[in-house]
Amino acid sequence: MSSISAEFAQVGRRRGYFIATGTVIGYLYTGVTFDVKGITALPSPTASVTTATNVLQDMGESYEFNGQLFRRVRVVTQVTTGGTEVSYLICMPGGEYPIQGYPTASAIAAAFVARLG
Repeated sequence: MSSISAEFAQVGRRRGYFIATGTVIGYLYTGVTFDVKGITALPSPTASVTTATNVLQDMGESYEFNGQLFRRVRVVTQVTTGGTEVSYLICMPGGEYPIQGYPTASAIAAAFVARLG
């Protein structure tokens, strides 16, 4: 895989993971407004997803909003019984306009993550 939006080419069942390198801020997936073109509105306020060194599972969905690329993830935790799957949207560094970076004045901040594997 060469880019954040590329599909897995050789191993169809392979899961993607990120490791948090700092505090990761995102949006609860259930609060995001979608239409046929993708994200139309992000909820406010943002949600604290996880802290440094925790692992996030990439759910394989990507969306664009205002030129920024978002990935759907969930925190990997150890549970002994069942559990609920809470998923988030995190803003990935780069996006449609990587030279411009990402906005610092708005609530959309790039997540401090690195891809594993």
